[in-house]
Amino acid sequence: DNTLVIFQSDNGGPKGKSNDELDANGGLSGVKGKIQEGGIRVPLVMRWPAQINSNSKLKSGSNYDKVVDVTDLLPTFCELAGEESPLGIDGVSIAPTLTGQRHQRQRSFIIHEASNGKSIIRGNGKFKLIKTKKSVELYDLKADPSEANNVAKEFPKIKQELQQLLLGERVDEPKGFANTYHDWTGKDDGLTSNSANWSNYEYSNAGVTYTTDSGAPQLSWVARITNSSGGQSMAKVEKDLEFLALEVGGNLEKRFSQNLSVAPGVSVTGRNEIRISQHGTINLKQAKLKSLRWIDVQENGKISGTGTLGAHVYNRGSIAIEGNDTEPGFKVPKDFYQYSTGQLHLKVNGSPTLAIIGKAVLGGKLSFDIAKGFEIEKGKSYTLLTADRVFRNFSNENNEITTKDGKRFKITYGKKSVSISLM
Repeated sequence: DNTLVIFQSDNGGPKGKSNDELDANGGLSGVKGKIQEGGIRVPLVMRWPAQINSNSKLKSGSNYDKVVDVTDLLPTFCELAGEESPLGIDGVSIAPTLTGQRHQRQRSFIIHEASNGKSIIRGNGKFKLIKTKKSVELYDLKADPSEANNVAKEFPKIKQELQQLLLGERVDEPKGFANTYHDWTGKDDGLTSNSANWSNYEYSNAGVTYTTDSGAPQLSWVARITNSSGGQSMAKVEKDLEFLALEVGGNLEKRFSQNLSVAPGVSVTGRNEIRISQHGTINLKQAKLKSLRWIDVQENGKISGTGTLGAHVYNRGSIAIEGNDTEPGFKVPKDFYQYSTGQLHLKVNGSPTLAIIGKAVLGGKLSFDIAKGFEIEKGKSYTLLTADRVFRNFSNENNEITTKDGKRFKITYGKKSVSISLM
């Protein structure tokens, strides 16, 4: 009863009589080994009586209409087992959908490669772009799952967007290209652009070396800046860096901490994700963190400073505005989620110091500092946070904040903002 059983075909149906006479692919174009839907769209059935039944949020016998890929299964298993997913993988856990607990993260797109081309499917499953040696085609899978009508001319902007994303996934790299894995080896205050501060990578088997990589960081790297040697360690980013994925962390049990300091105007990109794990801190000085997917602040991890958090932000640790009292705080161009363990520390200076362009789903604790020289007036409201839409509340008792000098403030929630006022 408490075993999750998954049935999934490994590829589409075969060619020949079974397809021609029995319509094995149900009218889909293409067959096994091809990039069309008949080669990649397959059955997926899950059974878990103890968790999926008539009383659960996800009912037994129900259909799930989202696009799910086999690469989503590894992070799903990790989350169900209470473990973090491997850094930088493409898959997204669907455990929240299966259990009805926590927030279901979304995939922006899914990439496939086959003998006759490459494809990208937008996360909602509507548009699919196929790139072959001869052409680039666009299909509306919702209206045309058999891929009979190429709509590339009708939707040139979508074609351009998806083609750019597809090429960004390195599908045109020569045979043998692969992501590589690198660890920080630099000393305290070392520069991240210095190739001497990173480990080299080699993949070999049975006396054959397949991939080697060394030098300075690049977009194909899965990189970890972690401290396992002791005390406090600092790494410095003085110019733009790009990774496939980046983790910054220390050692919680031994209380080794790792800090990554990002200079003003500099961007750090983790295409698949940026992860701040236990005892890790990223400090921004009017700088940018960017990802196509998310910035994940885990418990006992921290982001501090000022700048832009250019991704969906998931905060189970701490995010704190630190810096010049007159500087703007953090801007989040996408959605912001704070869990029950999360802490958000803002600043009162007359302007919102956390500006979220997407939605804000709140939880955990809220606290603030008052900017030097800024006077708080009783009866006046001060906005700390704005968003396109605010959902839920922080967990502060009685919706109050008491400062170190004993002053009490009331937290007020609007549809698009959070503000405080002196009680």
